[in-house]
Parts: sequence; C-alpha cells; structure tokens
Amino acid sequence: ESIAQTKVVILGQKASAMQIDHIINLKTKAEDGNAPRGGGIRIEGRELKVVGDAEEVGVFLVNALDVEEQLLDEQILTNKPSELVLLIPNDLTEGAYTLRITTQYTSSGGRLLKTPRSVEVPITLV
Repeated sequence: ESIAQTKVVILGQKASAMQIDHIINLKTKAEDGNAPRGGGIRIEGRELKVVGDAEEVGVFLVNALDVEEQLLDEQILTNKPSELVLLIPNDLTEGAYTLRITTQYTSSGGRLLKTPRSVEVPITLV
C-alpha cells in the first residue's frame, strides 16, 4: 500500500560533474588566468579526460571573433580525469580566449557518454 502512495518528484537534470578548479601556468606557477604561448598549463578539476569519437571532442581555444583553434593530440601532454597538461600553440595571437574542453568521458563504468559535454573558462594568452 505504501508503494502505491509514493510520489516521485523530478527536480531537474543533475548538474554536470565536469569542472575546472585551477589553471596553473607551468612557467610562473601562477593561477592568474594567463597562459604562455609556446608554454604549458596544468588544468586541475574533475571529469576532464578528453576521450570519445564525436566530432566535437577535444580541447579548443576560441578567440573574441569566435575562431576556434583545436589543440592537436600531441599538445595534450597529460590526459587524466583530474588533470590535463596542455602545450599552448606559439602561433596564436596574444589576448582573451575561451578555453573549451569537450569530452565523452564519464567516471561511471568505463563507458563513454552518448552526448559529449563541455566546460569553458576564460583565459588570456601572453
């Protein structure tokens, strides 16, 4: 009887577990949002590992004109769920960008997400 009286309330979708906690300039060790062109940054967070075969999966730098530059696989030096180490291309113009990480990774059960998810953060190339 009590099962028949049970109500289910759906409050909305679960928030994405994917997040960026810190971006560290490997040259200066600063966490000031600056990334050195031709240098490296370490990104710490959750669910960051870049995997999947969907076209939109990857690491992107998007400039103020919405022009995307996708990092090559060899520019992703460390690719772990809690840490990415990236080599920033030297040929990009200095200035404000959006760093976008898109993946199909999920920590549950070793399977990939059907739909990729992304996290974005502002970054300045210096």
